[in-house]
Amino acid sequence: QTLVQASPFATLFSSVGSSAMGDAATPIYKCQVQRCQDVGDHVEYCVAVLHRSGLRWQAWRRFSDFVHLHDELLRDFSSEEIARLPVPPRKSWLPSFTQSAEFLEQRQHELQAYVAAVVGQPALVRHVAVQELLGVQPPDQPAGVR
Repeated sequence: QTLVQASPFATLFSSVGSSAMGDAATPIYKCQVQRCQDVGDHVEYCVAVLHRSGLRWQAWRRFSDFVHLHDELLRDFSSEEIARLPVPPRKSWLPSFTQSAEFLEQRQHELQAYVAAVVGQPALVRHVAVQELLGVQPPDQPAGVR
């Protein structure tokens, strides 16, 4: 089982506090693809997310989830908006058990650059596919009016 780990979560987000909630210049999310793990027939990547309110969570995603995100953004946004994004990593046709630690680390860095660029664009960050990749869950509907 291969495990690649990046810099600690706290280091990336140490300067962001709950006081940033009202600042329009503060990005809604900051994300870091922290590590990846071979889970048998595929590799999953841990996306650490920090909302500008200070709420933090992690979402484990397959490489195909990142591909799906990119396909959805290509479908729903203009080429000018998408042109600002780095090219996402290419799919490897090799089985996950044959991928080296160096390959996985490089892919992790490329996914990090891609996700950071996506969440850095206000027009893209609210897209449902971005929200799904980040593990954002909408609040429950109210039970009724009192």
